[in-house]
Amino acid sequence: MKRPYKSAGIKSLPLAAALLAFGTLTAGCGANSATAPQSAPERQEAPSSKTDEKAEAAETTAADILKKEYYVGSMIKPEQVDLMNELFRAQNAGDAEAYEALLTADVPEADRGIPFKVEKADIYSVDAESDEGQPVRVEASVQEEKLGEYHPLIYTLEREGEQWRIGGIERSQGPMADETKFTGEQAEIVKLINASTRYRNEGDASAYQKLFAPNAQMGVLEDHPGKVAETLIANVRNPNESDTVIVNVRQRYEEAKKVTNPAYALRKEDGRWLIVDID
Repeated sequence: MKRPYKSAGIKSLPLAAALLAFGTLTAGCGANSATAPQSAPERQEAPSSKTDEKAEAAETTAADILKKEYYVGSMIKPEQVDLMNELFRAQNAGDAEAYEALLTADVPEADRGIPFKVEKADIYSVDAESDEGQPVRVEASVQEEKLGEYHPLIYTLEREGEQWRIGGIERSQGPMADETKFTGEQAEIVKLINASTRYRNEGDASAYQKLFAPNAQMGVLEDHPGKVAETLIANVRNPNESDTVIVNVRQRYEEAKKVTNPAYALRKEDGRWLIVDID
């Protein structure tokens, strides 16, 4: 940018030099419009704080909630991470049409609503037993906007042609896991875990201790901090193939924001499932 001339400087030049300088400046005006002097732009008002807030909100909405580089080499595929990020973007923008477009046609109506805006999200695990092209279950912990509580969620991802879509979103319904989703031995195990949650929340130490095997760890109610607010169980693996199973449970305690991941070790004794340990 050319430095503007000061009037004091022009006055100090001899008359001939001043005329020569003036002629040189004016000679180029018609030859090259790019070098022609421009009028000063009109002064614009500084953007308001509301404008700044909108721009910041738009930038946050467009950002990836899940950082793809964190999951390199994991069970979840890059295109599946992209799908979940698209879902979160639509969720944060309140764009019901874009949100709906990412779902399969058979997603239950209860899973179609946008429950809250997302601040952060972490993936716990991916169902590694699914064959290529079969639905994949992704366990995640999702935090509400403005540093709210985290919630355990399970996303079912399904392949439609060359694209992945959301085939279901399972959310916790409260302190008890959904027993109706399981059958047989799996249902018995989930009922046992729910009983331990119920007695813990009720403060019934005697009933709680009876759920544990003799000489088991963690059978004392005081070993557990606080009451449980949310419980979600994604899977109970192969209880018919062994008398001992480990079940990963997603829980959040009351007055706590984070989701914990206790592993329940259970053993079948005399036809009855009992808790051996909670890690």
